[in-house]
Amino acid sequence: MNFIKSALCEANGDPSSVRIGLWVILFTVVGVTVYFITRHVLTGDVVDCPPALANLLSVAIGSLSAAKGISKFAESKPE
Repeated sequence: MNFIKSALCEANGDPSSVRIGLWVILFTVVGVTVYFITRHVLTGDVVDCPPALANLLSVAIGSLSAAKGISKFAESKPE
């Protein structure tokens, strides 16, 4: 439980919406991957990830990662 709390919160203990978003995207990517592998194994068909889904997930990951980087840069900037 402590790992989950520390993974979703900033160093000062405040919940981070960017971290929560990244975890949601991570679980979505893992879920989609497991679904496609399982479907391939059960049906024997070659199953491709739709390009729209792949693009959406990559844009979401890129946006949230950039937001995290920008917030870290803003926090470390001396006043």
